[in-house]
Order: sequence, then C-alpha cells, then structure tokens
Amino acid sequence: MTSLTAGRISNANLGWAAAAVILGAGAGFVVGTQGLVGIGYLLVALGLVGWAYAVVRSPISSLAVAVAALAFDVTGRIIQEPIPFTIYQVALLIALVSYGLAVMFRRTPLPKVTFVDLGMFMLVLAGAWSLPFSAAPSATVVGTIRLLFVWAFVLLIENVPQSRRDMRMLLGVLALVSAAHALLGVAQAALPSLGIGNVHVQGPPTDLVRRPSGFFDDPNYYAGSLSTGLIAAAALTIYARRWRTAIFWAGVALACGAGIVVTFSRTAWVAVAVGLVVLAITAPPYLRKWLIGAGIACVIALFLYAPGQIIDRLTSSADVDGDRSVATRVYMAESMVEMVRDNPVWGTGLAAFDRVYPYYRKTGADRTIARPHQIPMGVVAETGIAGLLAIIVLVIALGWTYLAPGKRTLWMGESAALAGLASMGVQSLLQYYLYFEYLWLFVGLSVVAVRLGRTQEEL
Repeated sequence: MTSLTAGRISNANLGWAAAAVILGAGAGFVVGTQGLVGIGYLLVALGLVGWAYAVVRSPISSLAVAVAALAFDVTGRIIQEPIPFTIYQVALLIALVSYGLAVMFRRTPLPKVTFVDLGMFMLVLAGAWSLPFSAAPSATVVGTIRLLFVWAFVLLIENVPQSRRDMRMLLGVLALVSAAHALLGVAQAALPSLGIGNVHVQGPPTDLVRRPSGFFDDPNYYAGSLSTGLIAAAALTIYARRWRTAIFWAGVALACGAGIVVTFSRTAWVAVAVGLVVLAITAPPYLRKWLIGAGIACVIALFLYAPGQIIDRLTSSADVDGDRSVATRVYMAESMVEMVRDNPVWGTGLAAFDRVYPYYRKTGADRTIARPHQIPMGVVAETGIAGLLAIIVLVIALGWTYLAPGKRTLWMGESAALAGLASMGVQSLLQYYLYFEYLWLFVGLSVVAVRLGRTQEEL
C-alpha cells in the first residue's frame, strides 16, 4: 500500500493521521484537567477500546469471552430489575455484533438453520403462547425475553466456530474458567471467613453443612457449571496427542472435580458420572477398555475412601421419607401432573409457576421451594401444549443430529458435546435449567461438532 504517490495520500494514512490528532488532543485535555493521574485513566481507556476492537473483529474471540462470562452469575449482575442484566449478556451482545459484522462483510458464511433452531424458536413461542392466560404476565414477558437471549446464544454457538480448532478453543476456555471457579469453591470450603462469592448453609444447628456456591446463588447451579468444565477437560485429556498436554488437562479436570465434591450436589455427582461414561463409550476403541477400567476403579475407591459425609449424601438420594430435598422433588412432580391436567393448553404462564404451585403443594414438600425443579414437566406446566411440542421437536432434532450421519467414529468435539449434553440432560431432570446457558451451550456444540465432523470427512 503506497502512502505518497504522485501527491496522493491514501485513505488509510488519512485515517491514522486523524486518529493521531484526536488521540494527541485527548491526551492533552486529560493531562491538563486530571494531571499525571489522567495518563493512567487514558491508558486504561485505550486498553479497553483496543480489547473491544479485537473482540468485535473476531467472532470466535467474542464468543469465547461470552462463554467465560457465564461463570459470573450473581456477581456479574449489572442490574436486577426489571430484568436481570449481566456481564455475560453484555458479552453476548458484543458477540452478536461481531458475528453480524463478519457476515455483513463476508468474512464468515451466512448462518445455517437446523431443526434444533426450530425447536429453540418453538420454545420462545411457547413463552409467548402462555402470556394471554399467565398468572404473572410481567414475569412471563421477562421469561420470554430471557429465552430469546438463550436462542441467540445457541445460534452463535452453532455458527461461529468454523474449524475443529475453534471448537477446541471454546472447550478449553470452558474448562480453564471452570477450574479457576472450582478453586474458589475449595477455598470457600477450607476458609469459612473468605468473604468472596456465596456459601449456602443448610441443616439443623447441630449438623450444619456449608455448601460453596462460587459466584452463583445456588450450590447446585454452581456444581452444574463446574460439571461442564470437567467434561470438557476430560475430553481434552482423552484426545490429547502428547502426554504433557494430557497431564495438564487431567489436572484441570481434577480441579473441577474438587470443586464439585465440596458442593455436596448429588445431582452434579450423578450427572458427571453419566457424562464420563458417555465419554468412555465414544472414545477411540484402543482407549475404551482402559477408560472403563479406570472408571470402575474410581467408583470403588470412592466408596472405600470417601468421607462418610459424602457417602451418606449419595445414599440419601433415594430416601424419599428421610431426605426432605428428595421428597420435595417427588411431591412436586405429583403436583405438576395435576397442574398440567387442570390447564393443559395454556399452562400457568412462563415463569409464573411459583404463583400457582402453592395451591397444589403436597403435605411433606418443602414450603420454601416454589419453583419447578426439572425442565420437562416444568415447561409443560408453565406453557402447556406449546411447551410440550417444543420439547418433543428439540429432543427429536438433537437425536437426529447424531444419528443422521450414520455409524462412525466420533471426533473429540462430538464426543465432548454428546457427553456434556447427556450430563446436563440428567441435571435438567432434577433442576430447572431452562435459563441455565450451560445446558444450551452443549445443545449448540452438538450441532456444530457434527457439522465439523462431516466437513472433515468430505475433505
């Protein structure tokens, strides 16, 4: 590119000259009004502008930032009313702008639409469908808007990664952020006076249980977020090409596991086991028997050497009479069946479950819990027939995503996405993960992983 040719000045150099003049004038103004301290402010501002420019220029980088920002749940909330708005949503909006610009200037292909997207759109429509007869119209509007954000997130996950390297990067970011978040939970368990993040205390005064929650409000959601990082790190370990890399990712997975253990979340413990089984089954044949053997050894070691408190927590999972949490889930399921029977068409209204549930609550259910604790029945209870159809389409679409290519060896991204989807699917039967982006992250990753697997085969 020529800057001075036959008396002409290129547009690029004019732009740089204008930027230099503006920057010099701005620096002079800042120093004149703020003194030398203003230089620090100016450098920070320039750094933020440079970071924003780099992120907007790279859709995959902006998406990675959004995935990392998921960890800052309660801590990252900018405003709470009238609708929760977090740093994750800011990062998501930047990612949407970045991807939109990339498509506009033809730096990336047009988005591909799948049957999974149809199911996600039907879920948003189900929220709107339930609005006319909602028991809490304003809450239903907010819930529908939140589902729009979820749909946008899934669309980005499906379309932004253009290579297997991109997907590995997203899984690596998820694993590393989860490991760092898990270490916070371990610190919360070891240092009760730490004062960083949230800790949930439950049980009678004589036998209090401290459950670290990291930057989340609920220890089960915190454990759920860590479980996704563990699955991602385990997949990166299994498919690593060098021992050094495998050892690194195994350490990341162990850090995530330590964080999950101290949460005492039975849901996450079971879900991680399911995810690891899926990883082992879908692993390359030459590794499969070793992984299954290692898994059996870990289970035996758990029951032989784990502290009694952990074993008691696991064995109480089926104790409907003695465990109040388990009893509440069982009784709530019975109540939801009655709620669906009484209003099968419109439901209670999206996000209006807690307004209606007290009238159906069973004796013995925890009276402090009024929100659904599972997705399938919870969505149907809230949005009626429209929600049921959306779930059916989503399940069939995800199944078809993996079955349509036929029988073949899965690559790392497909194996990780399927394991994560199985793990989060189990948790969604025991927690209301409708707005929990980590579930939908693996929905999007499943679509893009299979697409990248097909592309590689064609090459």
